[in-house]
Amino acid sequence: MDKISSLPDGVINHILSFLPLKQFAQTSVLSKRWRILFSFSPNLDLLEYKYDGIMCQQSFEDSEDDSENDSQDDIEDDSEDESEDDSKNDSRGSFVDFIDRVLAVSGNFPIKKFAISCDIGFRTDRWIRDVLNRGGVLDIDLRLGIDDAHLPSEIFTCKTLVELKLTGFCIKELPEDTFLPAFKKLVLKSVQFTMSLLHIIPKKLLSACPVLEELVIDGLLSYRSVSSRSLRKLTIRHTEFDGFDGSDLLT
Repeated sequence: MDKISSLPDGVINHILSFLPLKQFAQTSVLSKRWRILFSFSPNLDLLEYKYDGIMCQQSFEDSEDDSENDSQDDIEDDSEDESEDDSKNDSRGSFVDFIDRVLAVSGNFPIKKFAISCDIGFRTDRWIRDVLNRGGVLDIDLRLGIDDAHLPSEIFTCKTLVELKLTGFCIKELPEDTFLPAFKKLVLKSVQFTMSLLHIIPKKLLSACPVLEELVIDGLLSYRSVSSRSLRKLTIRHTEFDGFDGSDLLT
């Protein structure tokens, strides 16, 4: 038996959590024990698997990539446009299947960090709910390239969430019981709010974060003010901004 395999499961899992997800997933072919260890992974950082409308960069099975490359070599010049559309659709399907498989393999075990970047909105809501329903999530990073991406209301009542990064979302409303007791960092990049509630939603959100320490606002069309007693660091970029109302701000 090699030295690594003799280590306790918790230690091995902690070591593997520092690997890129693809390399971590590849260890699951070593044995049944390693497959189980992969399912215990507390971090699902899928940013390197970004779907850009052309191709899914990675897959569990390298053979799928080889098959796609072989088929593309046979395409005639007069059908390039049509094949490109087919390739985009196939890539979108492959990407969705890939994320579904990663979540399925991890079973119902808690995920501490969930990060994803894509321009597919129809399945994102389900993925986020899956992660939230497991409990124990600390860090969520969502980067979507579509304006009408929907956030499940449960994300605004998560008692364990410490850090949230949102890119490319439209927040239309907040649940009445919005409360994030452990929330310390919020990043809003190219996030939109319903025009009629443009200044109400941000105020309500900040007031529901009693221990918020860092706020990053990037690319909002207009933001009237920030009011927070707990805030320690405020970063504002590419945003029309009127003022700040807070205490003990550290720069």
